[in-house]
Amino acid sequence: MNASDDEITARLRAGASNSAIVRELHVDKHRVARIRRALGLPAHKPHLPTLEEKWATKTRKVEGGHVHWTGSKGSSAGTPVLAYRGTVVTAASVAFRIRTGRAPVGYVLPECDYHHCVAPEHVEDEPGRQKAREQLLKANASAAEELATWTGSLAL
Repeated sequence: MNASDDEITARLRAGASNSAIVRELHVDKHRVARIRRALGLPAHKPHLPTLEEKWATKTRKVEGGHVHWTGSKGSSAGTPVLAYRGTVVTAASVAFRIRTGRAPVGYVLPECDYHHCVAPEHVEDEPGRQKAREQLLKANASAAEELATWTGSLAL
């Protein structure tokens, strides 16, 4: 059974590509192209996923709020990577962009104990790790002062 021009026109108006119509209706590609031109419809432009959408297709949530990478690994260390529009980026850097809305500075690493976690809430770039270290040093110094004050009061 050969599809009618009306069937092809309906699929074209619905936004289908020529190749999809050829596959679905088993019609000649030149016929579909001729009908598209006669209708004045532009060539079909496929939806290209954003970097974040592509990242999401390669992840799986796991227990503890972690996100496991199911995509490619880029080195002997097993770094999760993603090819996107001719470039390769780390999955952690995409996760960082998702959380912060900005490009990372330096390496992006998970701050949790799940190996190669790519949960946006669990990754940090170099300035973020530096800030966390400074906060930890301040907290430790404050705790040491408090301990010294407390032990000093015991000596009295």
